[in-house]
Amino acid sequence: MLGVKTMRCAAFVVAVLPGAAQAGSPWAGIWNLQAAYDLKADGGHGAPYGQAPQGRMMVDDDGRYMIEIYGDTPLPFTAGVKARGTADEFRAAVMGSSVHYGRIETDTATCTLVFHIERAAYPNWNGIAQTRRYSYDDSVLSYSQPPAVDGSAPVTVWKRLTGGSAPSPRSGCLPSRDH
Repeated sequence: MLGVKTMRCAAFVVAVLPGAAQAGSPWAGIWNLQAAYDLKADGGHGAPYGQAPQGRMMVDDDGRYMIEIYGDTPLPFTAGVKARGTADEFRAAVMGSSVHYGRIETDTATCTLVFHIERAAYPNWNGIAQTRRYSYDDSVLSYSQPPAVDGSAPVTVWKRLTGGSAPSPRSGCLPSRDH
């Protein structure tokens, strides 16, 4: 029987689209979160997970992924029992994390990743695809979401701890807005 940790590390299938020629997932390995912030329309930064969020991304050779991002100041539930949390405690727990798994497609010609989310802690993401512009340099992967209605664009930055090497992005391949 597989343990919970093994199941949580279930991989992420990266289908490589035209523009890239490599075998297996270019993102295979374990990644440590370096930053997760909102880049505001005026160039400022927001901190939805606090100043020092923590997280991991794990990708297997077939490209199946698991991402967990947690805020830097998790608040314990006062009652000490999850089922007895208050509305504010539940809100803080949900808003202070981003957890999902699935598979990813990579298109090196357009510098985009498409996350095919199979399951997420936020149920509205279950079964959807999310596209991100990415850059990769010296074991650091950075990607951003398209800007929201308020003009802010979430940016996530990972550093590879273990695994192979990702494809070099084409010249000028940066997240949607420079960070």
